[in-house]
Amino acid sequence: MITDDSSTLTFPPAGELTGAVGGLALVPALTIVWHPDLDRVGEVAPLMALLEDDGAPLSRDQPIFHSPGSSDGQSIDHWGMSRKPAIEVSAPRGAFELRPSSAGIRVEVDGVPFDKTRRLSPDDLRRGLILRSS
Repeated sequence: MITDDSSTLTFPPAGELTGAVGGLALVPALTIVWHPDLDRVGEVAPLMALLEDDGAPLSRDQPIFHSPGSSDGQSIDHWGMSRKPAIEVSAPRGAFELRPSSAGIRVEVDGVPFDKTRRLSPDDLRRGLILRSS
């Protein structure tokens, strides 16, 4: 893991999924944008770190999020997030995909109900997506 001057977590590039801005690699990651503990906002979990197993789940207990520049991390650990996986993340053929989990957890992607596999384009990754579980 490498940190740049702005304390953004970066990892080695993942083929076509990353681009360069100002000479820095763009790294697809999950970022906490709301949490009752405001100190947790901004913590990240790089997607490449999630893919040690095929189909990494997103739930209350995983993945582990880190503050930029820190090696210590923790899961979301909030009662509003299910312990059952809400979505699965995979990277078949070098592109990230989100899949609904079989647990039946309601998830929205950019405000739209998420009910089928969605392949993330490089533009999706650069722009970012809002995932919401309810």
